[in-house]
Amino acid sequence: MKNATKAVIAGVAGLALLTGGAGSLAYWTDTKNGSATSIQSGTLTLGSISDGSWTLQQNASDLPDDTTASGTTPYVAGTTLIVPGDTLSQTVQVPVTVTGTDNRARIAVSGIVAGTGTDLGSALTPTIASVNGTAGTSALITTTGDVAVVVTITFPWTGTGANAPVDNLTKAETVTYTLSYTVTQVPSTTTS
Repeated sequence: MKNATKAVIAGVAGLALLTGGAGSLAYWTDTKNGSATSIQSGTLTLGSISDGSWTLQQNASDLPDDTTASGTTPYVAGTTLIVPGDTLSQTVQVPVTVTGTDNRARIAVSGIVAGTGTDLGSALTPTIASVNGTAGTSALITTTGDVAVVVTITFPWTGTGANAPVDNLTKAETVTYTLSYTVTQVPSTTTS
């Protein structure tokens, strides 16, 4: 019995030594770092926008039946004066940088006519005709390049109420027209 008790005590003590209770277990180790990996992000930016030149044409759809549309002429701000029936057209090239493997974006365009409280501002109809060849005010873009934005501003021949051009209230007035451009990232699975 004494031998058996001694054997149990020796076994418990040996187990304690192995588990670090009364000593340490020596073993070899090694640690190394992997090679450095550089992670870079893409970008989505608008470049400097230079408005294209405007053209003027009297071709409103509501011209009298016995008239024909005029040819286009250059529009020079401060010199060329518009009249009812005119349509101004402009193509703006908007530089967009899109980098990144899964980077896609939507460019949206909105028009702002300052001075809409005037009769002329109320009479004009600004329209974003197309963005990047797509009808409407926005388009999906996936690569770096210039995005063409086509804008028209129509001065109707006829109208109703206080802002009708035939009421003479739109004479000798000035309004300012600008565009606002926004690019927003969309999921890479977006297709339209």
